Amino acid sequence: MDMILLFGDPNSGKTTTMNLVYSDLIAKGATVVEPKMQVGGNPLDFECVLKYQEKLIAIFSMGDYLHECYSAIIKYAY
Repeated sequence: MDMILLFGDPNSGKTTTMNLVYSDLIAKGATVVEPKMQVGGNPLDFECVLKYQEKLIAIFSMGDYLHECYSAIIKYAY
């Protein structure tokens, strides 16, 4: 599985970028394997799994916290 995860400073556009990537993949024909689910305290942060061109892609937008990023990597490392 491929994973798209951004880590960086708060309010630097990570979640906005991940929502744009999600929307772009859906517009290009990706199908939802695991629907968007809110993560963390920000109602805009989400995780999901899509299938695009026969690849599974996990998207995790809560990159303010490195420990959460590590947890997502472990979760989606299949």
